[in-house]
Amino acid sequence: MPDRPASHTVTAEVRHDLFLATKEALHNIVRHSQATEVTLRISTDANGLEIVITDNGHGFVTGPDQAGADGLRNMRLRMEGIGGDFRVQSNPRSGTTISLICPWKQAVGAHSR
Repeated sequence: MPDRPASHTVTAEVRHDLFLATKEALHNIVRHSQATEVTLRISTDANGLEIVITDNGHGFVTGPDQAGADGLRNMRLRMEGIGGDFRVQSNPRSGTTISLICPWKQAVGAHSR
């Protein structure tokens, strides 16, 4: 986490969806990846907030819209629901990186689904 986080007040809806998307990513790592290391990085800048979760597990090929990828799809939908962005990069045998990106203009204003 940054030493001096940005002084933005984030709505309860955005906090809730960011928490659940992060929790889903960590759950998937524990359940499926066989990773021995996980890194969770939270950063902020003038544009917004980014949470990046990286593991050294076995990776995968399945995308968020394929059968059996409910967790990935849920993370994408949560981020879209709050006006954010969901990115996943994974390759077999080389781990996975998930990025949850939320612009401040979406995070601080009320955003209805």
